[in-house]
Amino acid sequence: MKGNLESVKVLLDYGAQVHVTNLKGQTPISRLVALLARGLGTEQEEECLELLCRAAGRFEIRRADGTLPKELSKDPQLLARLTNMVAQAPTLRSLARCAVRQSLGMQFLPTAVKELPLPEMVKDYLLLRD
Repeated sequence: MKGNLESVKVLLDYGAQVHVTNLKGQTPISRLVALLARGLGTEQEEECLELLCRAAGRFEIRRADGTLPKELSKDPQLLARLTNMVAQAPTLRSLARCAVRQSLGMQFLPTAVKELPLPEMVKDYLLLRD
């Protein structure tokens, strides 16, 4: 919720789902975007956003009803950056990473990925170490 990079890394290592929503329909990415749009973000939150976006494979900045969060109107640079990110079609590679991570389920992914018969470079990619 606050963009704590170390906490997000640990959660992702244990298979946390990036597209999960809270009772208000907010995802970790949308919560972090709201924080950044209010000018409350630091370099750590920026790194956290990049990590979450890599883990997500693809994401949406618009709400379910198609509207943009009000906070984004306060930060045109962030809006432009996110719009550009969303407009780019996700690569098959990034979607495959997301699918493999999701298929491994809720477990300590560094251990699970280590056991896969894959080259080390691919294992690092799956673990978001690229």
